[in-house]
Amino acid sequence: MKKDIIYEQGQSVKLDLVNIKDYPLHYHSDFQIVYVVKGEVCLNQFWAHYILQEGEIHIIHPYDVHSFHGISDNTLLILSFDTEYFSHVFPHFGLNLYTTNVQGQPMSKTDLIRDQIFTITYETYKKTTGYSSKINNAAVSLFTALSNYFRGFFIDETDLSFIHKPSKDYYQTDRMSRIVQYVYANYQYKISLSDIAERENLNSYYLSHIFHKHVGMNFRDFLTLVRVEKSVIPILSTKKSISQISQDVGFSDAKYFVKPFSEYLGYHPKEYRTRFAPTILGFADSSYEEVPPNELMPLLISHSPDSEFNVMATIDAVIEIDFNSEPLGPSKLLSENPHALENLYSSFTTSALKDTVSDLSELYKDVNAQEQVIEILQQFVSNPMDFKFPSLPIIDTHKSTEGILTANGLRKPIYYIFELTKELPENIHSHGMNYIAFSGGDGVSVLVYNPSKDNNAVIDIVARNLSSRYKLVRSKLLASATALDYMAQLNFSSKLDPYDFESINAMSRPEVEFEILPAMDMYYSSIELEPYDVLHLQFKKLI
Repeated sequence: MKKDIIYEQGQSVKLDLVNIKDYPLHYHSDFQIVYVVKGEVCLNQFWAHYILQEGEIHIIHPYDVHSFHGISDNTLLILSFDTEYFSHVFPHFGLNLYTTNVQGQPMSKTDLIRDQIFTITYETYKKTTGYSSKINNAAVSLFTALSNYFRGFFIDETDLSFIHKPSKDYYQTDRMSRIVQYVYANYQYKISLSDIAERENLNSYYLSHIFHKHVGMNFRDFLTLVRVEKSVIPILSTKKSISQISQDVGFSDAKYFVKPFSEYLGYHPKEYRTRFAPTILGFADSSYEEVPPNELMPLLISHSPDSEFNVMATIDAVIEIDFNSEPLGPSKLLSENPHALENLYSSFTTSALKDTVSDLSELYKDVNAQEQVIEILQQFVSNPMDFKFPSLPIIDTHKSTEGILTANGLRKPIYYIFELTKELPENIHSHGMNYIAFSGGDGVSVLVYNPSKDNNAVIDIVARNLSSRYKLVRSKLLASATALDYMAQLNFSSKLDPYDFESINAMSRPEVEFEILPAMDMYYSSIELEPYDVLHLQFKKLI
């Protein structure tokens, strides 16, 4: 029943191009991606049945029991990835759960996956100079994209299929991924929601709520589902008793195993064994044939490294921070900040505005307050080691709108950037096209922004070697929620009552979210920033 995948020497990826009529139930210890080049095929995976059509991608995880049945004349591109090799690159590689649901839309995030699939295929067949390294690099990029965009899933309780569910709540996606990894690694032991809640530093009731919201079933049912899934291989490939198998996969008694197994798979475990054991690989015949590579060449050429596709389907930015690496050096930013914010706003009152601008609508009609922030951050990125804030006026006047406060005393986005500098560690850790990372003491901070005024940006954050628990504070300064935007709603009145004044200052503050991170080798997060948005990630080590 187990299929051993043999890799060429020095290769971590194996490629098969096949036409399948029938391929019996089997599993393997390696990770596979199936791309349908043409035709239609039915993939039976445990209790779920997927009809895969041309252009679709499906993930087969290590130890997934599955079979294929051709519905029409088909060509499948099957990529196998060596779990042992990639486990050294991606911790918990074999335990991550990915789901894809390809709609074939241009410029979708799935194109990032398809792009790397074709790069691997192109290099496998063409064997250009350094092809082995190119294949491995493309595979790493592929799994980075999978981890960033395709870990969100939702279980359809009608047929128990795993549906790709994109989510902008990347933080909960990360949390659900860790919990799923833990369940798959420890399903045979006693696991309770309260234990996991303690690991995640959460209240059990809250964790139960968000798990059901994000996964589609409650935690206990999901744990039962995983245990039933893990029982299929020994039922089909061994002569162990049903009672012994139920204990091996974590059930305290066979009666608690038989009922969910029958519900999920439609048969009593003994009947399932009798019916399907003869249909596994090694007993049942397979019907498939290899397809010559020339059938794939037109597709490969259109997606070759020289095509426009690769230029289009790219991630906007990938920021990698290694907590163990040495910083570049001290920042001059903190010691030479020209403004003492501690006293700036506490001493400021609206009574000081008697002689300031009266027609605010005219003053701010062409002003984008967040643009000032972006310009300063771009100067910072271009010369991070020696950057010092420019000397800015405290308040806007009819001569200048470069002040830290509006003409009627509200806090502008640049105020919060100055305020933020008080929290930054003392050293520049690293920097790139649109980010700066700081480190020092017991923390790491990453300041990242979207420099585009028209397009959203997807920023992938990869933090490595988190050797202890951290509190992660995310502060997002929204370009769509500045004091000027709220002033516009009040027709730029120069005189605000105290409630409006305080409300605007409160609403224009950065949005803040918290998360407690356990010690981990690698932390992924994918953030979508709207035009001119600024994000601050602050990792604070917990004792």
